[in-house]
Amino acid sequence: MEFKAFSENVQVIGEVIASFVNAFGQKDLAQKILAKHGIENIQNGQWYSQQNYFNAMKELEQIIGGLMLTKIGTKIVESAKLQGAGNIFDFFDKIGVSYNMNHRGDTLSYYKVIEKGDNYLIIETNNPYPDSFDRGLYEGFAKQFHPHAAVSTVKKENDLRQYRVKW
Repeated sequence: MEFKAFSENVQVIGEVIASFVNAFGQKDLAQKILAKHGIENIQNGQWYSQQNYFNAMKELEQIIGGLMLTKIGTKIVESAKLQGAGNIFDFFDKIGVSYNMNHRGDTLSYYKVIEKGDNYLIIETNNPYPDSFDRGLYEGFAKQFHPHAAVSTVKKENDLRQYRVKW
């Protein structure tokens, strides 16, 4: 279920939460929303409750809309720890490793490429992040390799989703 951590013990590293702030033109508003949900003084290398982060994301979506969550997703590439790769296929094959570098306590989320073509791939994921955020995340990643990449949701059943990344 979107906005519901798989466990209360799951944590997100500060670099990921920094993207929440960096996506806003009004950083004070972002910091206020995060603080309302128990996340203050964000530091790189520090760990924060994923559920608190989700609560802030949900409030943001209610105030501004899902497009802002997509924008936040695209900003992750600027601050999160990522597993290096030489091409887009390698990167998406290793995206679960990147997730685990930025989250701890989550044994249920997974990411796998289930189809590859000359100019696309389909990734399947089971995670509690909102669909709009994930689409932005994958688009931000893909644009590192192909500036005109686009992402669409192919299938959505609760936390199980499939996305087409096309370039």
